[in-house]
Amino acid sequence: MKPPTLSAEDGHTMKRRHKIFLILLVLISLGSWCFAQGRVTRSHTVNVSVNTLTYLSITGSPVTITIDAANATAGEDAMTNTNSSTTLNWATNSSLRKVTVIVTDAALPPYQLSVLAINIATLDQINGPAIAAPQVTLSLTAADFLTNIGRSMGSCTPQYTLTALASAGIVSPNPTEHLTFTIQAQ
Repeated sequence: MKPPTLSAEDGHTMKRRHKIFLILLVLISLGSWCFAQGRVTRSHTVNVSVNTLTYLSITGSPVTITIDAANATAGEDAMTNTNSSTTLNWATNSSLRKVTVIVTDAALPPYQLSVLAINIATLDQINGPAIAAPQVTLSLTAADFLTNIGRSMGSCTPQYTLTALASAGIVSPNPTEHLTFTIQAQ
C-alpha cells in the first residue's frame, strides 16, 4: 500500500493549522503566566504606635483687666471687672485628666484675681463633656480649672475677674501675673 500524498492545498491547510495551534499554545501559556503573576502576593509588617498625647495652648495673651470709675459703685469697697478675651485649647488621649491653674509669682498682689471656665466645647465620645470647676481664686497652690477632659479635645474661654478694694488704694506699678495651666491626672 502506498502512503497517501498530500496536495499543495492540503499542505497549506496543515501549515495554517499548525500556526494557529502554536499561536493558541503561546496565548494560553502567556495567559497562564499573566494569571499566575496576578496571584503573587507579598506581605510585610507594619508596627503601629500611638503615644501619650497631651496638648495645651492659650490664645489671646496677654490679658489686660483694668478697674476704673466704670467698675466702681458709690458706697461699696469692692470693685470688679472681667475679661474673656482668651481661649484655652486642649487635647489628650489619656483617661482621667484635668486642667489645673496656678499663679507662679513669688508674692500675691493686694487684689484678688480669679478665673472660671466658660463656653466649654468638648469633642469627646467616651467620657462626656469637660466640667468647669467653680470659680478659682488664683493663688500659689494649683487648683482645678477643668475636670473630666480625659480622651478628648476641646476649648473653653477663661473668664478672668479682678476684684480690688477701694480702701486698699491704687495698685502701682501695674503688676503682671504669670499663670500656668497644666494637664494632669485627675
